[in-house]
Amino acid sequence: MDRTENPVDKIFLTETLARRFSVAKWRLMTRLLGLPHVVKTGKTPVLDAAEARHLLESIAADTPAGLRDRALMVYSFARVGADLRSDPKGWLFRTLGRGTGCLSERPLAQANAHAMIRRRTAAAGIATQVGNHSFRATGITAYLTHGGTLEQAAALANHASTRTTQLYDRRHGDLTLDEIGKIRI
Repeated sequence: MDRTENPVDKIFLTETLARRFSVAKWRLMTRLLGLPHVVKTGKTPVLDAAEARHLLESIAADTPAGLRDRALMVYSFARVGADLRSDPKGWLFRTLGRGTGCLSERPLAQANAHAMIRRRTAAAGIATQVGNHSFRATGITAYLTHGGTLEQAAALANHASTRTTQLYDRRHGDLTLDEIGKIRI
């Protein structure tokens, strides 16, 4: 009998591989051995609607930096990496010129976008340690909360599978009495 046929051994082996190898090697080893890797909910911190609104309102819209930062946060619902890439008209999000306060021709690096988000959330008094993907999760959760479909959320987020979109959905804890009332015995 192969050691990986026993479910308890599979879990033990998966945990052992996770501790000993890098993420890339661990994923490869689990695929080769046919071990389970199931993630139901992502770990990305999410802002609730009031926090997200407060954060956006705390950023002044009368400067190029403020406009860029607000746009980056709202637009990153689509995809952070794609947001920072170039398009035919130039870089979508650019750095500020030193001492000028104007946008330069240089692209905004993802690490700089992350640092900006941390700076802006701290200035707004938000304790949640958010990052670039937090706005993605916040946007998907808000969209689904307001009646959007999972399929449309996946299309908006440019996900190939709705299973990926489900990782960003944080509504599962919002069970209401209406939902319980649907149980009829």
